[in-house]
Amino acid sequence: MELMTHRGLFDFESNRETKGAIHEGLWLHEPEVTSEQYERYFLNIITEGERAGIRFTGLTCPGCACEACKQRYTALRSAGRKEPNPAMWRALLNLAKQGKFRSRTVPCFFEASETKFGLHRKAVDGDCAVCDLMPNAMDWFGSWGNTPNRVNPDYYITADGKAGIIVRHVNAGAPYCIWYSHWQGLNPAKGVGWRAFVTVIERIREHLRDRVVWMRPSDITNRYHAAGGWSFLDRLESKGL
Repeated sequence: MELMTHRGLFDFESNRETKGAIHEGLWLHEPEVTSEQYERYFLNIITEGERAGIRFTGLTCPGCACEACKQRYTALRSAGRKEPNPAMWRALLNLAKQGKFRSRTVPCFFEASETKFGLHRKAVDGDCAVCDLMPNAMDWFGSWGNTPNRVNPDYYITADGKAGIIVRHVNAGAPYCIWYSHWQGLNPAKGVGWRAFVTVIERIREHLRDRVVWMRPSDITNRYHAAGGWSFLDRLESKGL
């Protein structure tokens, strides 16, 4: 999912980060950036991935808490600009139409909420769509700091299978449960959260085997877009999936 980094814009011609460049996450919100500029930048990243045999699924908004970004975000919100630049969604849609992503729909992760979550189509053209698919569970697998005190498998599902965010979403009939995570914490070689992740999967298999279907984020957006909503879940249930 991570199409971008948490650093400044990269200069692909000189093959280095431009000194003092605006950070990528903030750049996605800047109102003066054109769809063509976004598309060109994204395509450069996608092309680098292809050289390494990687195909991207979608885009996760790069977070940043540096002082310059915080001040600019505050200014944008004060001016009523609380959402990403719509030109960004159009750029992603154009790339999806060119077959540059894994599928014809592009899932994006921007905001996250355990309670106010959903899937929002931001740009659509025929069987292609760009969707903001909000995660509804947080990262307790070590997070980006690979920190042991940010590891807690019980947050997702307890050993007895009776509690945890995944269990709450399943019991509430939520259409999905997506947690976001960071490679630093989930790296099997060095990540402090890897064992907790394996534990969570084992608990899901033990207690929720008949109540969940595993899907890629793009599987969810593909089916949602094709069905025009969550009705595809009813068909899965009727088939016993």
